[in-house]
Amino acid sequence: MTTGAGADNRTLFYGPSSSSGLNILQIATSAPDLSNISLTAAAGNIVGGNMNAFHNLTAAAAGAVTATGLLQSGLATDIDGASITFAAINAGSTVDLSATGTAAGAEGIRGTGITAGGTISLAGNSVALTGLTTGGASLFATATGGGATINRANVAGDISVSSTGNLGGTYIAGGDVLLNSGANIIASATANGGFLGSSGIADGNIFVDAAGDVTLTGSRAARMLGVHADGSATIEFTFAGEDALVVTGGNLAFENFGAGDDMTIQAAGRVDGQTLGAGSAVSGGPDTRTLTYAPGSGFAIAADDGASGSYGSDLSITARNGVSGLGLSAGDDLTVASDGPITIFNAITSGFGNVGAGSDIRIRRTGISSSAATTLSSVNSANDIFVDTLASASFNLVFANRNIRINARPVSLDTRTGTGPNGEL
Repeated sequence: MTTGAGADNRTLFYGPSSSSGLNILQIATSAPDLSNISLTAAAGNIVGGNMNAFHNLTAAAAGAVTATGLLQSGLATDIDGASITFAAINAGSTVDLSATGTAAGAEGIRGTGITAGGTISLAGNSVALTGLTTGGASLFATATGGGATINRANVAGDISVSSTGNLGGTYIAGGDVLLNSGANIIASATANGGFLGSSGIADGNIFVDAAGDVTLTGSRAARMLGVHADGSATIEFTFAGEDALVVTGGNLAFENFGAGDDMTIQAAGRVDGQTLGAGSAVSGGPDTRTLTYAPGSGFAIAADDGASGSYGSDLSITARNGVSGLGLSAGDDLTVASDGPITIFNAITSGFGNVGAGSDIRIRRTGISSSAATTLSSVNSANDIFVDTLASASFNLVFANRNIRINARPVSLDTRTGTGPNGEL
């Protein structure tokens, strides 16, 4: 422990004596400096219990750094080793942990939780924190050879976690949340926005990108939400303040997934679930930008100039192998396109933010299979309904305030399907 209360005009060091040449402990006069703890093991390990530095705590080892107690510093904590294991860290400013080992049993960063007044930076072959991690600035974690799991992180700034293996945890940020994995992601994320960082005020975006599958639950982005999975994705109880974009190489399963403005889904497999919405009947989120995804470069945000009727709260679903949705809603247009069967139950467009031709429902079967039917039930459009399919289509309690246009064979209509007084079927 260092207290910062003692005299500060001398230093203690180990080295060769000027008289005998032997290595001994010596005292020398020095200029006043900070009250630090500094540990170095150039050819071995560092093992300790509780450590309390009035100012900075640093430890550097060629082997492992293991602390069974609390590591506390008034300012920064900086640890380097082949592997790092700790009980807890409490730093007044920054925490920087770097583990360079890659061998099994001698790699990575392991601990419970970290409390820091400033930025937290973690870099290792793998990262696993089992407790609560909090910080007054941003959190950066990189696992270059394995997985990264931070049980619960709540920081004032941005969160960026990248891993070669699986990524997991709960992440709450005053800025943006960026999660990237070369395998699977199972996470919950909240990006509140408003944090003033080096690049300006953060919007509160969540971007999740995985080479495998993604499971995102209980998440909320103040502005944009982007999910990309080379595999399949499951998204539940999640909301974006403006746009949401989901791109999958497999299936998408959803439940209670919404966006304040536009929702765009592009799935190479199927899309199945319930309660999916873009905008509302009363009001929507901001509508000034668009969200895109490009392989190799990730998500990008661009200004929305309203070209081609891009303003409005639209829900767009494209899926190669079919769509089955219960409870779909759009403030403006609802569009569904698939090669496979399309089944929509309880869908509505509200007419809020009408753009171009109006608040329509458009269903398009892109495949040629005659067995891939289209089924609409309890569907209500503020304006028109357009259905275009080479296969059969059935309608049960379907209503359009204006017109219903159907291109299908055969067509089955129940008696409760119809249009407004000035519309045509």
